[in-house]
Amino acid sequence: MVAAVVGAVSVLWAETPNPAPSPPGRNIDPSVLSPGLVGFLLFGGLAVAIVILVLSMNRQLKKIDFDEEAPSGDPDGGSAGNIDITGPSNKDVPDS
Repeated sequence: MVAAVVGAVSVLWAETPNPAPSPPGRNIDPSVLSPGLVGFLLFGGLAVAIVILVLSMNRQLKKIDFDEEAPSGDPDGGSAGNIDITGPSNKDVPDS
Protein backbone atom coordinates (compact mmCIF):
# COMPACT_ATOMS: atom_id res chain seq x y z
CA MET A 1 0.00 0.00 0.00
CA VAL A 2 2.76 2.43 0.93
CA ALA A 3 4.63 1.54 -2.27
CA ALA A 4 1.55 2.40 -4.34
CA VAL A 5 1.21 5.80 -2.66
CA VAL A 6 4.93 6.54 -3.11
CA GLY A 7 4.69 5.50 -6.76
CA ALA A 8 1.67 7.75 -7.37
CA VAL A 9 3.35 10.72 -5.71
CA SER A 10 6.55 10.20 -7.70
CA VAL A 11 4.55 10.15 -10.94
CA LEU A 12 2.79 13.37 -9.99
CA TRP A 13 6.06 15.11 -9.03
CA ALA A 14 7.93 13.97 -12.12
CA GLU A 15 8.87 16.72 -14.56
CA THR A 16 6.79 16.86 -17.67
CA PRO A 17 8.78 16.75 -20.89
CA ASN A 18 8.97 19.88 -23.00
CA PRO A 19 6.42 19.97 -25.80
CA ALA A 20 7.60 19.15 -29.28
CA PRO A 21 8.49 22.18 -31.39
CA SER A 22 5.86 23.33 -33.82
CA PRO A 23 6.09 22.17 -37.41
CA PRO A 24 8.15 24.45 -39.70
CA GLY A 25 5.12 25.74 -41.65
CA ARG A 26 3.26 26.84 -38.49
CA ASN A 27 5.54 29.61 -37.20
CA ILE A 28 3.32 32.56 -36.27
CA ASP A 29 4.82 35.97 -35.58
CA PRO A 30 3.32 37.24 -32.27
CA SER A 31 3.45 40.86 -33.46
CA VAL A 32 1.10 40.06 -36.37
CA LEU A 33 -1.46 38.22 -34.26
CA SER A 34 -4.60 40.28 -33.49
CA PRO A 35 -8.19 39.66 -32.35
CA GLY A 36 -9.53 40.80 -35.71
CA LEU A 37 -13.01 41.91 -36.62
CA VAL A 38 -14.77 39.49 -34.26
CA GLY A 39 -12.91 40.83 -31.22
CA PHE A 40 -13.61 44.41 -32.25
CA LEU A 41 -17.33 43.72 -32.69
CA LEU A 42 -17.59 41.92 -29.35
CA PHE A 43 -15.82 44.76 -27.55
CA GLY A 44 -18.06 47.34 -29.23
CA GLY A 45 -21.17 45.31 -28.37
CA LEU A 46 -20.14 45.16 -24.72
CA ALA A 47 -19.57 48.92 -24.68
CA VAL A 48 -23.01 49.59 -26.18
CA ALA A 49 -24.65 47.20 -23.69
CA ILE A 50 -22.99 48.97 -20.75
CA VAL A 51 -24.16 52.38 -21.98
CA ILE A 52 -27.74 51.09 -22.35
CA LEU A 53 -27.67 49.56 -18.86
CA VAL A 54 -26.36 52.78 -17.28
CA LEU A 55 -29.04 54.87 -18.99
CA SER A 56 -31.73 52.43 -17.88
CA MET A 57 -30.44 52.46 -14.29
CA ASN A 58 -30.49 56.27 -14.22
CA ARG A 59 -34.06 56.28 -15.53
CA GLN A 60 -35.14 53.82 -12.82
CA LEU A 61 -33.39 55.77 -10.07
CA LYS A 62 -35.15 58.99 -11.13
CA LYS A 63 -38.51 57.25 -10.60
CA ILE A 64 -37.80 56.65 -6.91
CA ASP A 65 -39.75 59.08 -4.72
CA PHE A 66 -38.80 59.52 -1.09
CA ASP A 67 -39.47 62.08 1.60
CA GLU A 68 -36.29 64.10 2.03
CA GLU A 69 -37.53 65.75 5.21
CA ALA A 70 -38.58 62.93 7.53
CA PRO A 71 -39.83 63.91 11.00
CA SER A 72 -36.90 64.49 13.34
CA GLY A 73 -38.24 62.23 16.11
CA ASP A 74 -38.87 59.17 13.93
CA PRO A 75 -36.18 58.23 11.38
CA ASP A 76 -38.44 55.89 9.38
CA GLY A 77 -41.20 58.41 8.78
CA GLY A 78 -43.57 57.30 11.55
CA SER A 79 -45.10 54.38 9.69
CA ALA A 80 -43.87 51.70 12.09
CA GLY A 81 -45.24 53.47 15.17
CA ASN A 82 -48.86 52.92 14.14
CA ILE A 83 -48.70 49.13 13.75
CA ASP A 84 -50.71 47.10 16.28
CA ILE A 85 -48.73 43.98 17.16
CA THR A 86 -50.99 42.83 20.02
CA GLY A 87 -53.31 40.89 17.71
CA PRO A 88 -56.99 41.30 16.95
CA SER A 89 -59.27 42.45 19.72
CA ASN A 90 -62.69 40.97 20.40
CA LYS A 91 -64.44 43.88 18.74
CA ASP A 92 -62.66 43.09 15.41
CA VAL A 93 -63.97 39.51 15.31
CA PRO A 94 -67.42 39.19 13.71
CA ASP A 95 -70.19 37.45 15.70
CA SER A 96 -71.25 34.07 14.42
